[in-house]
Amino acid sequence: MKDHLQLRAAGRMQAKRRKHIRFSSLASRHCEMTQKRTIVDSSSAILLAKIGLFHRLTEIYEVVMAEAVYGEIARKGYPGACGFAAARRAGQIRVLSPEGSFLPTAEDALTGAGERETIRLYARGEGDFVIIDDRKGAGFCRSAGIPYINALLFPRILRLVGELSESEYRRRTGQLLQNGRYSANIVEVAAGASRERLGRFLPS
Repeated sequence: MKDHLQLRAAGRMQAKRRKHIRFSSLASRHCEMTQKRTIVDSSSAILLAKIGLFHRLTEIYEVVMAEAVYGEIARKGYPGACGFAAARRAGQIRVLSPEGSFLPTAEDALTGAGERETIRLYARGEGDFVIIDDRKGAGFCRSAGIPYINALLFPRILRLVGELSESEYRRRTGQLLQNGRYSANIVEVAAGASRERLGRFLPS
């Protein structure tokens, strides 16, 4: 019960901690928007980087990462590490310490430090939603009522808001399916996800 109260309190804090930005669409049109904050786990960050969409993620959301997550993806010699380090230097990634936040059920359920710290940051109110592809982490989000998507849904979101053409959406999705591990059910759900279903995750 205490954990769920913490998560509800975090949800109330999120609406108060957004900033306004200006960003350009693929058609180079600019509009002022309230930028949502997403806490991204390492698995999702790596997948989106592999298909060339991580930079786009940082353009339409404020991207937050836990220290353990950033440590995983920016490790020297690791594929994509230089790109993530450059994104941090450019202010496209905010790396935060989870110090001061603790969620007992997450500590027990999740074995990876990155996943645990990601959940801690959400519980502390550092993001509006989580992007995570780790199976245990996604399962915990589901059971705890934490809003989350996986990397497979990001091209779908871009398609719904007109940032990707249908052919480009299909191409990027195909690349994700080649690099990630998604069940037939997850693929089907992502392909049919509507604006209503993904409303809380859409740029706004």
